[in-house]
Amino acid sequence: MSVLKFQKRVDLSSQKKDGFAKTIRLEGAFPRINTYQCELDKGHHVELETYKKGEKSQIFFFTKGKGYIATESTSYNINENALFVPLYDSERFAFYATEGLEWLEITVDLIEEEAAKLEFARMALPHFCPVSQCLRYEEKFKGPDLLSYSVIQHDEICGLGLASMGVVRGKGPNFVGNHKHEDLAQWYYGLEDNSIRYTADNKTVELKQGDMTFTPKDCLHAVEAKEDEVINYVWFEYIC
Repeated sequence: MSVLKFQKRVDLSSQKKDGFAKTIRLEGAFPRINTYQCELDKGHHVELETYKKGEKSQIFFFTKGKGYIATESTSYNINENALFVPLYDSERFAFYATEGLEWLEITVDLIEEEAAKLEFARMALPHFCPVSQCLRYEEKFKGPDLLSYSVIQHDEICGLGLASMGVVRGKGPNFVGNHKHEDLAQWYYGLEDNSIRYTADNKTVELKQGDMTFTPKDCLHAVEAKEDEVINYVWFEYIC
């Protein structure tokens, strides 16, 4: 049996209350980490649950639409795919949709060691960054002209504990070559127009917008896009 876990996009249209819906994705794929697909209709807003410092890390990645974030001290405009990490429960915040807004919410139940490291050093919060302003990086196993953005780094000063996140973009024909991570579990989530074949542990799935995969550590995986297809996905990793 393949270790690759795959789930198609969930239709939330019938689940919305006051224009908002949220559902868990790939539940139980990895201990202590939950991933959620969230949608907010145009003209609506929602105030999000917060967690105490040292209890959970909470990461939001906006996957589609436009709007803004309002915190108690500032606001951020959402005009493209973007990252938001709140200041735990010290500052409440709400999301407002000026057109249909979609995002991933990722929560990590912190272990004592990780909470201690975040208490000692971490990125300044709250943190908001559009993908176009994130650090670009390159890897030898990727095809030509692919754009790779580092959204959260594994870094004791600029990072967020054991988590990292990035975005890969490009046009086919292109590829991300076969590779593996000896100490990283990894999630992929298809962004707008994404149309790739993702292969892990000799199993291949078509990853479209809103589809999601989970691949455990030390597992070979690769991406392929054919002529006129689009590579546009966000990945999330966790050291294990």
